[in-house]
Amino acid sequence: PKYLKRGVPPRDPAHCYLSPNDQSDNLISLIKSIKPDLMTRTPSPPKSLVELTLRSPTVHLIGPANEENPNRSRAILHGRVKFLDQKVKWQRATLSFQGRAVLTHEGLAMAGISGGDEAFSGSEYSQILEICNVDKELIVFDGQSEIEFGLHLPFDLPPTMRTKHGFVEYSLIAKFSAGSFKTARAQSDVIVKRHYLPNGAVVVPTNEMTGCKDWFEWTMEVPRAATFEQGEAVIAMKWSCEKERVEVMTVETRLEQTETIRFKRKNTTTSLRLPPKLLPPAIYTPPSFTDPLDTHFLRIPLIRELTSPHIYSPFIEISHRLVITFKFTNNAQDITMVYPIIVTDLPDAQASIVINGDDAVPIDLGLPEYWGALPKYEDLQEPIVLL
Repeated sequence: PKYLKRGVPPRDPAHCYLSPNDQSDNLISLIKSIKPDLMTRTPSPPKSLVELTLRSPTVHLIGPANEENPNRSRAILHGRVKFLDQKVKWQRATLSFQGRAVLTHEGLAMAGISGGDEAFSGSEYSQILEICNVDKELIVFDGQSEIEFGLHLPFDLPPTMRTKHGFVEYSLIAKFSAGSFKTARAQSDVIVKRHYLPNGAVVVPTNEMTGCKDWFEWTMEVPRAATFEQGEAVIAMKWSCEKERVEVMTVETRLEQTETIRFKRKNTTTSLRLPPKLLPPAIYTPPSFTDPLDTHFLRIPLIRELTSPHIYSPFIEISHRLVITFKFTNNAQDITMVYPIIVTDLPDAQASIVINGDDAVPIDLGLPEYWGALPKYEDLQEPIVLL
């Protein structure tokens, strides 16, 4: 036979047929031998046509978000947009600063409301409120490679925050169009911070209060605000015991943090105060022999890692109270007083903030800040004496 003459070995008919699986394996092996990374290659992302850059993604606001705030000023968000492809002739560029407040299903679950009772039960979140939508159109000239901008923001924005019950977030969106079919989009997150004191040189307002409970009389001066940079809140206090053989043994001071959820149900706004978070107490032991004229300084530590600053948003509020407990000798009944305080932080040293007037004057720390039906700060000045 011819194949014997050519030196080709005879083929076994049993090995001439390959199953479909064997054919697939052979094909894959062949492809991998040609280009090993062909089977694992991922498509490269499309080339970006524009670039959005912010000078600083953080916006600093000073004071409460109300009309009475003497330091009320509008912040400016600076940045630039850069055109990466000079072949594209952009005709229109629009900036949109958007903010929203969101209450999660877990937040409503804390209020004892099932998701089926809400109109938002089919969505990822329970209630969504648009805080702002500020638009600005940029002028695009032919051959321009980049545009710098400054966007004025409202002064009453709630700060960026996030808990398991809700959050507030902001973003800046830049949209570009070149004709009817060529469009581009860029987005950057923006962080809004609200500080209730512009710097450490500000004179913090204090309230002097006096009270009497049976045989115990006191006078104290409590600050209306304290900062994390100070590290502590200091209360100056005088007292006198008019009961025989009874003296102040210790004074326990602690910071109490409370989260309040506000939600709407059937056109009614309801507030729910969650159980407070108790921070580590500070124990003050007065000297053995004290005079009613002696001034005692109670120091409450402010630990940033354990405490959130004061936050007021449409759905979530985080507030703080000072809890002062007097313990007496001879098994006399304890006396506890509760006093509200604003815990805040100071702006960064490099932050650019416009402040009207002199920083060294007392500023207004009045509440409420927005439209919530909460008692004003003046209504909370008197301490609550707990029996």
